[in-house]
Amino acid sequence: MRKHPFDLLSFVAGLLFVGLALAYGIGAYTDVRLEPQYVFPLVLVVLGLAGLAGSILAQQRNDRVLASVAQDTADVRTQPLR
Repeated sequence: MRKHPFDLLSFVAGLLFVGLALAYGIGAYTDVRLEPQYVFPLVLVVLGLAGLAGSILAQQRNDRVLASVAQDTADVRTQPLR
């Protein structure tokens, strides 16, 4: 199986929804309750932060690739012609 790049947003979304499911499950059997008015804003904030972090990481990865391509191009241009 081919390895694929890590997707931060999908990972955080999965953790968030598993955490919400656990919180509601625990709330069903205990007196601790998750207030519904906070759930939707919490989901939006966490997914927004994960998306922002993912885009920053992708941009840094692209910058490194472009820098290495530029360095390789510069190395080729400085070599004497034969």
